[in-house]
Amino acid sequence: MAVPVYRWSLPDDIDPAARLIRAVIDGRVDAVTFTARPAIENLFLIADELDLADSLRAALSDVELGLTTTERNMIGLVNVALTVPAQIFIGMALDRWGPRRVFAGILMFAIVPNTIFALAQTFEALLLSRLALSVVGAGFVVGIRMVSEWFPPREVGTAESVYGGWGNFGSAAAAFSLPVLAGVFGGADGWRWSIFLTGVIAFAYGVYDLRAVTDTPEGVRYAKPRRQGALEVTPRGGVFGLAIPPSPSTWRSP
Repeated sequence: MAVPVYRWSLPDDIDPAARLIRAVIDGRVDAVTFTARPAIENLFLIADELDLADSLRAALSDVELGLTTTERNMIGLVNVALTVPAQIFIGMALDRWGPRRVFAGILMFAIVPNTIFALAQTFEALLLSRLALSVVGAGFVVGIRMVSEWFPPREVGTAESVYGGWGNFGSAAAAFSLPVLAGVFGGADGWRWSIFLTGVIAFAYGVYDLRAVTDTPEGVRYAKPRRQGALEVTPRGGVFGLAIPPSPSTWRSP
């Protein structure tokens, strides 16, 4: 009689495992233990069938800080929370100091909240540091201004499209490379080292930018506006006028 060797295989009924996976993702499980590597592999096989493998991996990676799903989502949302408002102030800074110093300042500033995030031990520290980092995304405005200074009108559209495209490519490349870098460092703190390193690189490039880059090509003067500040687009009373719904007498049929 043939005796089968001891082996691991998926159960016929995967519903209990599916409930466990969803509970882990929702933060309703305090701890998960495994007796052997095949148990982990099978759990992720089931999660993959449910299209939940990425969510499960993210949930298990947050065990160190005990983050809930809501807290993880909040950290993700604040990544761009201040990007748009910051663009206004960065635009004003551009008018005063020029793209070279503003861009270098943004890059060197990034190391502070980035390091706080890498060392964070609480949800509040993670949230506030990511909120501060969202300001760095407003640096896109600086590149647009610098490209317009360095290229003639007939080429500036193409140059800005290349600039914007490479910016998106860099974001995608970071999404792939940072997890790999965290794996190279290894251990529970691998993600911390990979994130900290990005801040160091940003700071170093900011110093280089400050020393090696100029606002305009040689022989071209950087034009500063006579009046610096926010752009007024409508009188104050016009804002309230636009907020009042029009009367029926002003309606017209097409």
